[in-house]
Amino acid sequence: MSMAQSGRTGRTLNDAGGAALGIVFWVAIWFLVAALVGNDLLFANPLETARAFGRSLGEAAFWQAVGATTARILATAALSALAGLLLGALAHRFCWVRRLMAPALQVMKSAPVACVIVIVLVAWGSTGALITIVAFVAFPPFYVSMGQALDDRPRETEEVLRLAGVARWRIFLCCAWPSSLPYFMAASKTAVALAWRAGVTAELLCLPLGTIGSAVHASKLTLDSGQLLVWTVMVMVLSWLTEQAVLALLRLSGRAGRMALKARPEASPAPDAPGTLRWDGVQKSYATDVLDGFTLAIHPGQRVCLMAPTGSGKTTALHLALGLAAPERGQAAAPERVGAMLQTPTLVTGLTAAQNVMLAAAPGVSEDDAKAALQRLLPEGSAHLLPAQLSGGMKRLTELARALLSAGQAIVLDEPFAGLDADSRTRACRFITERLDGRPLIVATHDETDARLLDAQIVHLP
Repeated sequence: MSMAQSGRTGRTLNDAGGAALGIVFWVAIWFLVAALVGNDLLFANPLETARAFGRSLGEAAFWQAVGATTARILATAALSALAGLLLGALAHRFCWVRRLMAPALQVMKSAPVACVIVIVLVAWGSTGALITIVAFVAFPPFYVSMGQALDDRPRETEEVLRLAGVARWRIFLCCAWPSSLPYFMAASKTAVALAWRAGVTAELLCLPLGTIGSAVHASKLTLDSGQLLVWTVMVMVLSWLTEQAVLALLRLSGRAGRMALKARPEASPAPDAPGTLRWDGVQKSYATDVLDGFTLAIHPGQRVCLMAPTGSGKTTALHLALGLAAPERGQAAAPERVGAMLQTPTLVTGLTAAQNVMLAAAPGVSEDDAKAALQRLLPEGSAHLLPAQLSGGMKRLTELARALLSAGQAIVLDEPFAGLDADSRTRACRFITERLDGRPLIVATHDETDARLLDAQIVHLP
């Protein structure tokens, strides 16, 4: 067993021991309170409650109530979650949807649950009240989480993968969905707990027969505190089991990205011919003109280092060719697929360095090829590290390997050597020249040494 596995096993045992100790502590408190009350009708002790629980397990009515309540709560909560996700996505896309939903969302967050139940009960009857109140508490967490997930999407990472020709479904499974999971897991924890509490409360007030709420009401009328505690514990258990099942499904869905990495074609079709990078009279301005009539063509086999002071338009020129920005005049074009590096970090955080390279790798590039490329650029053993475990320079080199091993018909690199020492820069330039395979190359840089190492033509922006 490895040290990491031993550490995880130790933490699991510690957590289990801590949970058991907590349960023992509160059961002891329960015994103490029951002894102080001294009346099983008012407050049953744990032993009496356990006996009542045992009797209930053999009754068909008990399981009928559990099934009816569980089905109603889960079905309503699931539909509410889907509605929240859909409207959350629309609100993120359209401001008018966001404005329309704002008052309703505020009411859902602040209105007293009991008052809402009574109002809906009078207007729509017991069935409408039960469904409405569960939706009332389950909808907002998913509506909010969808907006947060979309705000936090790693869009530049997705763009780099799309430019490299990675299929949209692979980008979603490997990149977009894992980045959204923490928000949806947090929403699930909140919504499940609220749905069970609100649902049983609604049943208690509406009194539909054959439900947990009606059973709780009957126990209250007969002063059967043991049965009341049985139902209380049962609702807590059902809520916890539901939460754990939902979280387990979400965690399982998060592993789909790793499965998508393995779904690579076995055949190795001939790669498409290198393309041309082109700028024809391009103009682009922000506060001032950044590019004004910029014209350049880089054909297969040509290498160009684009140089200019910071803020003069190097990054803008690259973004125009990649389709990440639109020119105000003129045209910029690139081949269908481009191996690209942006200035900002664009590694998929949940994948190792090798997996990041393989995600965008061209057909015919094996995992061994990816690891061998990384071994040339990174310290030994780094291929198995996650981006959070890599230094800034190591991340840049991993992105460089991903761009060069991709199926891109051209290579576009924006400040690829930022943060690298002289040896790493020399090693990276040698790697580029060896893996370029006749594709056109443009590198935005400040250092003329890069042009010498890459045997590239220097082009100064006007």
